[in-house]
Parts: sequence; C-alpha cells; structure tokens
Amino acid sequence: MNTKRQLVTIYTLGEMFGGILRTEAYLLEHGTRPYAQYPAAPYVRYIPKGKRKERGFIQGFEPYLVIVEGVGPQPDCWKVERQGDMEIRQSKYPCFDSRYRTEFDEILAKSGAKILADYRFRRPQGPVVKPDKYRLIQMMDGQMVRSEFTGANVYDAMEARGYKFLELNTCRSNRVELQLQPIFSGLCGPMWDEDAIRYETKDVYDLMSA
Repeated sequence: MNTKRQLVTIYTLGEMFGGILRTEAYLLEHGTRPYAQYPAAPYVRYIPKGKRKERGFIQGFEPYLVIVEGVGPQPDCWKVERQGDMEIRQSKYPCFDSRYRTEFDEILAKSGAKILADYRFRRPQGPVVKPDKYRLIQMMDGQMVRSEFTGANVYDAMEARGYKFLELNTCRSNRVELQLQPIFSGLCGPMWDEDAIRYETKDVYDLMSA
C-alpha cells in the first residue's frame, strides 16, 4: 500500500465502451486487497484535479490500472472528422476491442512517463487449458458450503440442487476459460476461481462482494 499524496495521472478502461480513461488527480492511496473471489485486486483512492471530494475504485477481473507521475500522455481513442463547422467524434474501434489497450500501452511506453504503479493484467502465453473442475458455493444454515464437480457431472449435479441449465456463456469480454461455460438459473457465474469454474448463490455473491 502507498499513501503518498502527489499529482498523478490515472489510466483505466471505460465501462461504457472499453476505451482508455485518463484522470489527472492527487493520489491518496493505491495497492491490492482481497475482493470477492480475487485475492489481490488493485484499488486506488484519489481526489480529481480541481475537485474536493475523494473518489476511488477497485478492479477484479483482468484489471487495467496504471498510475504515472505528474501529467501523463493522452490516449488516442477517437476518430475525428470535420463537417463544415462541426467536429464529429466516434470511437476508433468496437466496444472493448483489445486495440484500445495495446495502442495505449505503446503510447505510454514511448512517452517516457514515470510509472508509479502498474496493475495491468497480462495474459499468460501459450495455449489456454480450461479446467475440468466446477465449484459451487452455497449458503446453508448461515455457513458457506463448497461442492465440486467435473465436466461430466456438473449439469446433473446442478439440476439436482434446483439450478436449471439456461445457456452457454458467449460473452467475448470474459476471459477465455469462462467462454462457452454453462449458465444456470439462480446462480451467479461462471466466474474464474484460479483452478476451477465457480458459481455462487446470490446471498454468497452479495456477502463476498460487500
């Protein structure tokens, strides 16, 4: 954890379309801490330049958070066209396109900016091996109970517990291990749990995310 207050520029991914967001701010604190199923989720607390109120956030899945000293470079997320007296801006790429990140990574590297903290997720090289282990966390009599299944019996095991198969996860912004994994009624998931595909009941999810 770092608590030195100084002028910095904070970069992260926008939640609306996945481009790079840039914020000049006075840094209050940054570091990692447990959050939901993530043992070391990066977080930052800051006061935006020209503002008085503190802000902050914590990131779980595949974080993208960079803090540089002073005034950092501008990201290049827009295509700008002029039509007469009007300036029209539109995003360069589709939502959450990986080129937003790779292009800004190059801009940042060439800028020579001093990086104070780098919490960018880096995907392991080589083929992705999807685990054949599924983990269910339920709340029973005030206690969290864990059950584990294999790919051969996960559908039957979930149905026996009242969780009906709905569809396969096709969200392309999810990490590779979660794509084409089953989605069940009444459960939050699929989620990544280091060595397994994880599902939680809503009460467990709310408790872990508090």
